[in-house]
Amino acid sequence: MYMKKKIFSLLALVMTAMAASAIDAPTYALAAVTEHGTVTFNVGEDETLQENVTTAKEGDKVTVIITPATGYAVDEATGVWDAAVATSRRMQANNQDVDVISDITLTKVSEVEATGVQTYTFTMERADAEISVTYKHRHIWDFSVVDGSTLKAVCQNQSGDCDVEEKITEIILPEELVYGVDCEAGIDLEGLNAALGGEAEAEFVSAVYTGTLLNGGDTYGPTTEVPTLPGDYVVTVTVSAGGQNYVFSRQYTLNQKVIDNLMIQPIADCVYDGQVQSPDVVVKYGDIVLTLGTDYVVRYSENVNAGVGTVAVYGIENYDGVCHGTFNILKKELTADMIEVIADLSYTGQAIEPAVVVKDAAILVDGQVYILEPGHDYSVTYENNVAVGTATVIVTAWADGNYSGEVKATFDIVGTTGIGAVGSSPAGTTAQRYDLSGRKINGQWSMVNGQLKKGVVIVDGKKVAIK
Repeated sequence: MYMKKKIFSLLALVMTAMAASAIDAPTYALAAVTEHGTVTFNVGEDETLQENVTTAKEGDKVTVIITPATGYAVDEATGVWDAAVATSRRMQANNQDVDVISDITLTKVSEVEATGVQTYTFTMERADAEISVTYKHRHIWDFSVVDGSTLKAVCQNQSGDCDVEEKITEIILPEELVYGVDCEAGIDLEGLNAALGGEAEAEFVSAVYTGTLLNGGDTYGPTTEVPTLPGDYVVTVTVSAGGQNYVFSRQYTLNQKVIDNLMIQPIADCVYDGQVQSPDVVVKYGDIVLTLGTDYVVRYSENVNAGVGTVAVYGIENYDGVCHGTFNILKKELTADMIEVIADLSYTGQAIEPAVVVKDAAILVDGQVYILEPGHDYSVTYENNVAVGTATVIVTAWADGNYSGEVKATFDIVGTTGIGAVGSSPAGTTAQRYDLSGRKINGQWSMVNGQLKKGVVIVDGKKVAIK
């Protein structure tokens, strides 16, 4: 009996302690720092929801409701824990180290666009919570169309102290556009929306074009296609802003594009061939390849001889102006087969320099193969051109001519007619072996007035008649 009473008494004490603990569980303060609005706290949810409270217990779900004042919007919401005043007995018992101040993790739940009210949640810890809110001006924009061609946005801040330096933001359609530019009627919605600060997003709805083309006078439109041909146009634009559509229009001229040197693509090199060089010319405007005869015409100059040729590009139809480009005409390489065969020549004891004919069979002048000009196209030098044997001709292209390189040809110097050179021996003398430019002769002859008399000599073992 005594044991039962003791157990009952202990159970009662535990239940009493638990009840007391639930009643006496510590609460922590909820506070806010706010200047241009109000901050309220709700604790719990559904059946346990407590609205507009200033304290919460550890583990409670806390909802933060931030209501900006008129003319303002929430810029940033942050929170910190102040653990220096925490009173949790469990924390003290465990002797845990606690940061004096640390950040609160706020989770954004919603934002009401019309009022700017924002809602956040966080879970209560063993510390006081302080929420800080900074604000920015919330602008109200009124839109209108002025003079039929200007969309105007005016800042109407309800707080009366609008911080926009220029309270009026305008979209003005351009009076003049340039052919080929994707102008979308010249509307800078990106710039407009940047000025509006995202508070009244403007969206492009449509642009309708009508007009008269400059070339041919044909009527253009109405169409939503952006014009690409020069002409006089009227563009009617619809822009959505602040929940409404605004229609405005303007007349403008789409001018011809003036071509420039940068539009000419690099021109391929040519090789001199005696003819007029007319290499293909590619002209581009951005990614657009212009068409010869439709968009431009070309004229060449300095385009025959080796050097730098010139091309002039003239814009026509949708393009205007003139620009210039250059191309290289490379020298043609000399080849050995250009030199005509040189006939054998007789030994004279002197340097032999036969005339050299150099032809370019690939070039015709008046129907005839072109003969290169010595002293203009090339120069000639000789080697081994005295003694009997093989002589060499060297043809070198002139630096200022149309050809390049150096080629060689050969010809033979023969010694048969050189027998008279032994005539220094007395008439009637028998020649056993005489050396004549490397050739051995044997025979008997006589001299009459310094000339060999009719007779026979042997040259390299062969009989040669002297007449």
